[in-house]
Amino acid sequence: MAKILLEEYDDTQWGILRPEHTVAKPCGEFPDTVVCEFSRETIREVAAKYNGKPVGRLVSVGGDTVIYEILYGGVKLALCQVMIGAPACVSNMEELIALGAKQIFVCGECGVLDGSIEDAHLIIPTAALRDEGTSYHYLPAADEIELDPCGIEIIEGVFREHDLAYTKGKIWTTDAPYRETRKKMENRRGRGCIAVDMECAALASAAKLREIKFSQFVYACDNLDAEEWEQRGLTVRPISQKAQIFELAMECAVRMKNR
Repeated sequence: MAKILLEEYDDTQWGILRPEHTVAKPCGEFPDTVVCEFSRETIREVAAKYNGKPVGRLVSVGGDTVIYEILYGGVKLALCQVMIGAPACVSNMEELIALGAKQIFVCGECGVLDGSIEDAHLIIPTAALRDEGTSYHYLPAADEIELDPCGIEIIEGVFREHDLAYTKGKIWTTDAPYRETRKKMENRRGRGCIAVDMECAALASAAKLREIKFSQFVYACDNLDAEEWEQRGLTVRPISQKAQIFELAMECAVRMKNR
C-alpha cells in the first residue's frame, strides 16, 4: 500500500526557501533566549514594565511583529509574540532561530478536556499528540512526541517555589479547532490527553530537528468537557493576568538558559 502524504518524510535539513531569506536583520546582538506568547498586548505590557527595547522584528504581510529585549534576573531575554496555529507558529520559531535564538520558551492558553480543571490552572505538557500537519515535515510520522524532560523539571521547580497548583499530562495538538468533535475529544481523552492546543506538537518537533532547547507550559481556558462549550477566559481574560503568568515563563526561560 502506498504511503499517505504525511508519511513521506524527507530528511533533507533545509527547504528551498530558508528563514534567513525572510527575516530582517536584528538591531545589534540578538539574545539567545526568547520567551513567546500569543497575545501582542501581553508582550507589550511586559516589555514596557521592564523597559524593553526593540531588538528585531518578524516580517509579515499582516503586519510586522516587534521583538523586544529586556534584562530579567540578570539575563538578556527577547520577548516575542508568535502566531496562533502550528504552521505560522513554527515559521516564527524558524525565523527566531535564524536571528540567533538557541532557547525558546512558549506559554499560552489551551482548551481543557477535563471540566474539573479550573480556568487559568497551570498545565505542563509531558507529550503532545500530533494531530496536525506541520510536525510531519520535521520528524518521521508518529502519533506523539515527548516534551523535553529537563524543561518539565525546570517548570515544575518554578511552580513549586511559587506554591502554585499545576497538572502534568499529555496535550492534543490539532490544526482544526472547529473540528474538535465530541467523538474526537473523547478519543483523545481516552489516550491520556487533558488539554488541547494548536502548536505544541509542531513546536517540539521543529525544535528537535533544529537542535534547540524548547519548553512550554499552558494554562486552562475554554472547556470542551461540558454539555455545551464553555468560553471561560477565552478572549476576555485581563491582560494583567496574562502578564503575570507570562512572567513565570520568563523565570523558567532564565533557568533553562542557565541549566
